[in-house]
Amino acid sequence: MKRILRFILFLLLVIVFVSCDNNKGPFEIRREGGKLILYSDNKLAKGWVDTNINDGNVVVKSKSIEYKKGIPTGNFKIYDKNGLVIIEAKLKNKEKNIFQGQMVTIADDKLRKAIGEFSLDTDYLIEGISYEDIDLPFESIINGDIEVKYKNNQIKYRGKYKNSKRIGEHVSYFENGNLEAKGEYREDGSANRVEYYMNGNLALRESFSDYNNRIHNGIYERYYESGQLEVREKYFENGDSIYKEFYFNGNLKKKCNYRNYDEEKVLNGEYIEYYENGKVKANAYYSNNMLEKFAINYSNGVLGFLGDRKKGNGKMYLKNGQLLLSLENGKYYMNGVFAYNPYGIEAETMEVKKILENLPYSNYVAE
Repeated sequence: MKRILRFILFLLLVIVFVSCDNNKGPFEIRREGGKLILYSDNKLAKGWVDTNINDGNVVVKSKSIEYKKGIPTGNFKIYDKNGLVIIEAKLKNKEKNIFQGQMVTIADDKLRKAIGEFSLDTDYLIEGISYEDIDLPFESIINGDIEVKYKNNQIKYRGKYKNSKRIGEHVSYFENGNLEAKGEYREDGSANRVEYYMNGNLALRESFSDYNNRIHNGIYERYYESGQLEVREKYFENGDSIYKEFYFNGNLKKKCNYRNYDEEKVLNGEYIEYYENGKVKANAYYSNNMLEKFAINYSNGVLGFLGDRKKGNGKMYLKNGQLLLSLENGKYYMNGVFAYNPYGIEAETMEVKKILENLPYSNYVAE
């Protein structure tokens, strides 16, 4: 999407092919056999062709591409608006459109530099590529090294790619030089990562059996900026996991089980939420994201709402423990009498109703 938007932006400029080598123009781009072909004076372009852009009142060279029979040979240079070469590459594998060279782009006061092999479509060379394509090093690299620097020349990011995947150590830093993140990526797809806050405290720790498909294994931990544990999730080999979330004071906030169902995490089994004081807020049971039954408690520990989907039964209590109404076969009753819109009867029960509404996949919320 980013590349498409930049391409549209680039087309808003006045693009002019200029003569170079044996190409005198006028130039015309045609699509033949599913590929873009460049013609010069109704003949297939051959040799080097420069392209200028007119950005307002300034005319600058944007790219130089070598052609053979109207198609880029693979040798090309891309210039920034100051006329400096930022991308230079040569074709290495014609069938796979693999180029070898160097890319340097600048955006948001950050310099991105990549050296290695890149995948680029020749159509994109003819019509789309420009100095506006700031993410091209990351989007196209196959094998090689990428480095990103802040304007003060401090390293922002550094890493190596092999077969379009991260390999080895990848590190990123804050502008003050403090470590921001570090990962170790292996050829079998497994990886370990850590992230830090600017103050140096650990922010996140995770491991993957398959990083490219975001399949975790082992322990995942996320921390508050002060250093306290916020989330801990233990993954098993089959993809199932046990999830725990904690309040800032260290008390347990939530505990649940996830099942790996067709490569998607689904709630399965017991689900418990706690008040910050440690008392149970909600105790529920799920079957593949389906809320089967639940018990919701008031903050004082008194049972407030009880429900069972399979049986179609439920009960709602006041904060003092008094039974307010019952659910039987989908109908609500108060003291044995049918009650219309029971949720509007007692404002006191709003506390437990809101808790129920916020439970994942709740199917007990009244219209």
